[in-house]
Amino acid sequence: GRLLPTPFQPDVSQSEAGRARGVADYIAGMTDRYAIREHQRLFAVEEG
Repeated sequence: GRLLPTPFQPDVSQSEAGRARGVADYIAGMTDRYAIREHQRLFAVEEG
C-alpha cells in the first residue's frame, strides 16, 4: 500500500528531487506525536 496519505503522494511524473521534496515537506509538517504514532504503526513488531 501507499505510505503517504493521498494528498501527499508524489506525482510519478515529477523528478526524483521533486518527489523527495514532497516527502520531506510531509515529514516536516508532522507533529512529534503524529510522527511517533506513524513510526509505531509502520515498524511495530506484532506479538503473538
